[in-house]
Parts: sequence; C-alpha cells; structure tokens
Amino acid sequence: MIKERDVTTLKMPFPDISSGLALSAHMYICYESGESKKMFKVQSLKPRHLMNMPANNCIIEEKDIQRNPFNKKSIIDLDKYFLLERVRIKEWVLAKTRRDICSDLYNKIREETEDLSICHEQKMNVDEIVTLNKAVSKI
Repeated sequence: MIKERDVTTLKMPFPDISSGLALSAHMYICYESGESKKMFKVQSLKPRHLMNMPANNCIIEEKDIQRNPFNKKSIIDLDKYFLLERVRIKEWVLAKTRRDICSDLYNKIREETEDLSICHEQKMNVDEIVTLNKAVSKI
C-alpha cells in the first residue's frame, strides 16, 4: 500500500476518461494516504512552459535522486489535488529509482499549499480510476 510522500505512475480520468491524463500515465505524489488519498500531479518541464506555466501555484524541482525520483526537471502542480476515495493502490506503480520524495520537498508542498487550504479539490470517479489502472482496486 502506498503512503505519504510516495510517487506513483497512474492514469487519471481528468477532465474525463478520454482526456490526455487518462490516455497516458503521469507521476503523482501522494500527499495524504489511507482510505482517501490526495495526490498532486507531476509533469516534466517543457520549453513551452517557460512562456505559459500550466499551474499558477507550482514547485519546479530539479532531477535529484536525493530529493525525488523524477527523470527530468519537473513541475509539481499545486493548484489542485486529486481525491481518490476508498481505493487501494498497489506498490508496483511506485517510481522505480526512488519510491518517494524527501521530507524537505514534502514539507515545502505542505507550506506552499497552506496544508491544502488554497488548493482546489478534484474528486475522481473511482470506477474510472479502477478501469484505467490495474494497480488500483476499490476498498
């Protein structure tokens, strides 16, 4: 079972099951674990993002195995978190080079989001999550 700070690779049906996030897997940081999981999306920083950042509130994180499992310089989107209720996520979708982010980065996310008080909650359809991800099951 995944825990806080873990980084998973999942397909997320957002804004719907046929969108880009649903068709290809992305990395997500588990902010809160348990029966309900709160996850932040991570994506590679691309040159076009320098002119048009995909999130108003974000952290740009360098590739650094001591801090994170990201393969490239990445953006952690703090505008919203994805709420996955009553699901179990198997550990085989954890990042391979390192399973989690460091405590320092986790605390930075907590500070930047004011313990989620300034984030939009995006509640996900559990049936769609399970359909897209073999590693996810209902509790």
